[in-house]
Amino acid sequence: MNDNDNFPPECQPTANGILLCLGMLADEAMSLNLTRSVTSLRAAIATVEGEVRAIAAARHTGPRLAASADGRAH
Repeated sequence: MNDNDNFPPECQPTANGILLCLGMLADEAMSLNLTRSVTSLRAAIATVEGEVRAIAAARHTGPRLAASADGRAH
């Protein structure tokens, strides 16, 4: 049994779930006027989005093309 079975789909430990949570945290930090936290959370969102794009690109290009792009296999 998966430990996450009792959580709603948006709370699953996936890249999209992480992005959703980071976005909600950034919104809450903004409402509390926590400027440095908002900046940090937006940077984290950008980092996760970049990783998601890199994974998607690697899946579409295949291991050989992805390896030649950055010097290592995916």
